[in-house]
Amino acid sequence: MTESKTLPSILTEIAQDVTSKGDSQVAARAFKAYKRCLESLVEPYVGDGFLDEDKALPRFFSETATLHLAVSLISQWCATHEHQVGRTGGFWDIHEESRFFSWYRIPPDLSAQIRNWVTVHPDIDDMLQAVTLTAEDSLAGLRRHSLGEFFTPTTIAQHLVDLADYDPRITLDEKVVDPACGSGNLLAAVVGRTAQAVHSGILDPLQAISALNSNTFGFDVQPVAVLLTRLQLLLASLPIWEHSELPGKSVYETLSFPGVRLRDPLSDPDDLWDLFARFDVVVSNPPFLKVTKSRLPFVEKYEKVLYGHVNLYQLFLWWAIRATRPDGRLVFLVPQSIRSGQYSSRLRQEITDACDVVAVTSFVGRTGVFDCVEQPMMAIALKKPAAESQKPDVKVRISANGQTLGEIPALTIGQEQVVWTQDGVSTWCVSNERMDYEILAKVFGEHTTLGEIEDFRILNGGLVWNQHTERLKPTEDEDALPLISSASIGAHRFIFPPSDKRVSKRLFVDATSPLPGPVYENTSILLKRTTPKIMRGRRIVATMLLNDFVERYGGYFAENHVNVIVPQQDDATSRHLLGLCAWLNSRLANFAFGMINVSSHLSKFDLSLIPVPISLLTELSSLAERLADNLTDEQIKETLERIDEKVFVFFGLSSKESQRVRQVVPSAG
Repeated sequence: MTESKTLPSILTEIAQDVTSKGDSQVAARAFKAYKRCLESLVEPYVGDGFLDEDKALPRFFSETATLHLAVSLISQWCATHEHQVGRTGGFWDIHEESRFFSWYRIPPDLSAQIRNWVTVHPDIDDMLQAVTLTAEDSLAGLRRHSLGEFFTPTTIAQHLVDLADYDPRITLDEKVVDPACGSGNLLAAVVGRTAQAVHSGILDPLQAISALNSNTFGFDVQPVAVLLTRLQLLLASLPIWEHSELPGKSVYETLSFPGVRLRDPLSDPDDLWDLFARFDVVVSNPPFLKVTKSRLPFVEKYEKVLYGHVNLYQLFLWWAIRATRPDGRLVFLVPQSIRSGQYSSRLRQEITDACDVVAVTSFVGRTGVFDCVEQPMMAIALKKPAAESQKPDVKVRISANGQTLGEIPALTIGQEQVVWTQDGVSTWCVSNERMDYEILAKVFGEHTTLGEIEDFRILNGGLVWNQHTERLKPTEDEDALPLISSASIGAHRFIFPPSDKRVSKRLFVDATSPLPGPVYENTSILLKRTTPKIMRGRRIVATMLLNDFVERYGGYFAENHVNVIVPQQDDATSRHLLGLCAWLNSRLANFAFGMINVSSHLSKFDLSLIPVPISLLTELSSLAERLADNLTDEQIKETLERIDEKVFVFFGLSSKESQRVRQVVPSAG
C-alpha cells in the first residue's frame, strides 16, 4: 500500500483541479447561480467587496473542493463498512443547495488517495475530526473577515452543549437550533450526545434517527455552510446508522436533516418569534460583525435592544430570546464587551428582564479561543422562565482559552451578585473568587456615582487630529494651543511634550476660528481612553492638569483618545478634583471597575458609573498634593500606599480583601 497523504494535501490537489476546470460553461453557470443566491441573502451585511468576482470566485472554488472532499470521505468510509451502513449515493441530488457545487467530479486518482486515507484511518471519530479541521482551515481565511464568522473549536463546542444542559437520554423531543450554524460544529456536538446514548444502548437507533431529523435545526446565509453542517451531522450520526439495520436506504436520505436550511433568520423572524416560538434549546456562536444600521431593512424589529453601533451578535441574541419557548435554554459565545458599556446596555437590560443567567464561562485570554482574534470571549447560558420564580444561582468559570474546561470547578454565586444593576443600568460581573463579589458590594454600597455628582462634568477630549492635519504644529506659536494626547498621561503624571515621537508633529494646533475642537481653559483630570496592554489589572489611568499649565498657554485642546473631567463650580470643587484623581488611580477603584467593565476602552458612560467616596476626597487631596512635589521614587511609592490604605479603611476591607486587591491591581507608581 502506498503511503497515505494528509487530508490538507489531498484538498490542495482537489482545489487545484477545481480551479483548472473552473472556466467551463457548466462551472460558469453554477458560479452565476451561486453569486445570485448569495447576493439576495448577504447584501445587507457586507460592504467590503465580499461579492466581487475576484473574491467570490476563489471562495466558490475552495468551497467546491472542500465539499467534494467531505462527501467523498463519507462515501469511501461507507463503502469500507458496506455491511453496516448500506448504500451512500445521492447527496448531490437530495439537497437543493448542492446545485451550486455538483458540476465538479473528483478524478479517479484523487479518489484513490481518499480511499487510501480512509483505509489508514478507519475510525469514524478520526474522520469526523479530520473533516471538521479541514473545512475550518480551508474556509476560515476566505470567509471570516467578511461575514464575521469564526468557527467554534471542538472543546468549546462541547462546553456550550454542556451549559445548555442538553441530554437526549432524558428528553429526545427537544427542538435544538443554531441560527448561525456555520460549518455545524455546535450542532454536531449536540448530535454526538444522541449517538453516544444509542451506542450505550440507552436509546433506540430508529427513534433517535427520527428525532434528529425532526428536532435539529440550523440556519445560515451561505450554501456551503448549510451543506457542511448536514455533512457534519451525518458524520456525527453514522454510529447511530450502524446500529439501525435499515436495509437498502441511502444514508443521505435517512439522515437528511431537513431542519438545516439556507435562510437568514434575522430578516424574517415573525414565524418563529413569541407565540410561534418553537425551540427548546438555542446554542450558537453568532457572527461578530459591525453592520450599518441603515442597510438593514428589518432593523425596526430589533430597535428595542440597539444603541449606537450595531453588531450582528446582538441581533442573533435577541432573535434567540424571542424564538425560545418558555423554560427554554440559550447558550451563546459572545464577546465580553457585552458585559458592560453603553452600546450593549439595552440588550443587557432586555436579557435581564426576559431571562435568568444560569452560567458564565469567561475566557480571559485575548487570544486562543479563535485563531488570529484578539477579542476576549465568554459563554453565557440563559434560561427563559415560564413564570416568575426565584432567581437561580449562577455557575461561573474562568478559563484562559478553553483548553482546560473539563478541569475547572465552577463557583456558584447568587444571581444578584453577577447581574449587577446600578442607576438603572445592568452590568454582568464575572469572577471565580467569592471574595471579589464581596469587595464589589462594599465599594458600590450606597455611594454616589460620578455621573450623579453635579460638581464634576465628564467630557471626551473631542479633537480628532487626523481630520485637521493641516492645522497641526510641532512647536508653539502665538496662534496655537497645546494638543493633549494620551501619551502625556500617566497615573499621577503629566508630561508635555511627551517623549513618544509618534506625536511629536502634533503637539500644538492652530486655534484660529473656526476651532477644530473644544478648548479647555481650566484645571482638569485627564484620563487615557484606552488602557495599555502593559498595564494589566489597571484600567483607569488619570492625572491632574494643574493651573500653571493653563495659565502658561491660556487653554488647550484634548484628543478624542483622552477623557476630561472638569469642575463645575469653585476652588473647593477644584480641590476635590485632586482627591477624585487620587481615588480614580487607587487600586480599589481599578479593581471595582475591572469587575464591571472588561473593555479596553474607557468611555464617558463607563466613567459615570464609578462610585465616588465623596467624604474621603478632602483627605485624599491632602495626600495627593504631595505627589506634585519633587519626591523621590520611594516617597512616591509611600504616598501611593498611604492613599490605597486610606481607601481600604474607608470602605471597610479586611486584610485579606486588601491583599486580594493588591494582588490583582499593580501600584500606580
